Amino acid sequence: MSVAVLEAERIGSGASSRNGGMVSGVLKWSPEELARRTDPATCRAIFDEAGASVPHLEALIREEDIDCGYSRCGMYFAACTPRHLAAMKAEQEELAAVGVETHVLSRTEGRAELASGLYHGGKLLPLAGGLQPAALVGGLARAAARHGAALFEHHRVTGIERRSGGWTVATDGMRIDTDQVVIATNGYSRGGPGPFARRLVPARSYVIATGPMPADRVRALIPNGRMIQDSKNVLYYFRPSPDGTRIVFGGRASLGDIGLAESGRRLMNGLRRVFGSSMADVQPEYSWNGTVAFTFDRLPHIGCEDGLYYALGYCGQGVAMSVYLGDRVARAVLQPTEEASIFQRLPLRGRIGYTGNPWMLPVVGLGLHARDFIDRYILR
Repeated sequence: MSVAVLEAERIGSGASSRNGGMVSGVLKWSPEELARRTDPATCRAIFDEAGASVPHLEALIREEDIDCGYSRCGMYFAACTPRHLAAMKAEQEELAAVGVETHVLSRTEGRAELASGLYHGGKLLPLAGGLQPAALVGGLARAAARHGAALFEHHRVTGIERRSGGWTVATDGMRIDTDQVVIATNGYSRGGPGPFARRLVPARSYVIATGPMPADRVRALIPNGRMIQDSKNVLYYFRPSPDGTRIVFGGRASLGDIGLAESGRRLMNGLRRVFGSSMADVQPEYSWNGTVAFTFDRLPHIGCEDGLYYALGYCGQGVAMSVYLGDRVARAVLQPTEEASIFQRLPLRGRIGYTGNPWMLPVVGLGLHARDFIDRYILR
């Protein structure tokens, strides 16, 4: 099959490279919640495929010899309150029943994973890793070209028209006749082809990297080199850089669009809140952001609608899931009569009145901050 990749800007210019590089295979649902929304068999299949995304990415990195600093180092979910820790303990058996191994750590045990007095213990997920995301995207692009794909940067798609037996895709500089089209625009779907933008909620994720520090100082903060995520609704996520000399720290500095200087300031305040006075002399050296896409059911989706294939909606967990579901949607194109993934069974739906403009995010952000305040200071 002859394949062309059409990219509006440079390959990796969005959140594909501008993210925290965390490889987790986790979902936004607990097994009990998801089983109530679907059924136990579908729930188990969804968790199985989410978990499969990590070894799938690892195998691809090995097979294509992609040098992206990957390590299966595990992820530590830090509990912001004792109530959050109790919920992690209650969920541990549910996760084990769907094949997800976790270890819940007390506050004292958690200090061996994260040198912060802010948290009350947490949950360790061994099936998780970290990498340098720009190096991953570059390696994937080189592998695609090596296998015969034609990559067209700075070719924004301006229209897709149905023709006999296929499609004509127009870009800023050319027209392509093709049998199949795959839409993989995720957080950048607004103004793009197909009906998908109104079913996705784009949101900015902001990240900073500190200036260089001695490696032993970084190890003292995150002794086992884990990926870290806390349990707030407006969460922090952070990690050592792949070379172990910086802290990479991200989060929803704002659910709207703010400048990199302001997002960097807010995230640096968050980093100092986590690690206290030990960060007083540290400054951010880099600040960036990327746009991710959430779905209304908080699950990723692949499928085919009106003849257009799509893979969309990774809900902030796209480093492994986007690569895995890219493989699945390719299999769906090649063998359209066979089900390639459980995620094909889940309809990608929007909401009445929503057009793709996330005007409500600042209001949602205020609500999430209020819930975090109540969790930390009232319910605990």
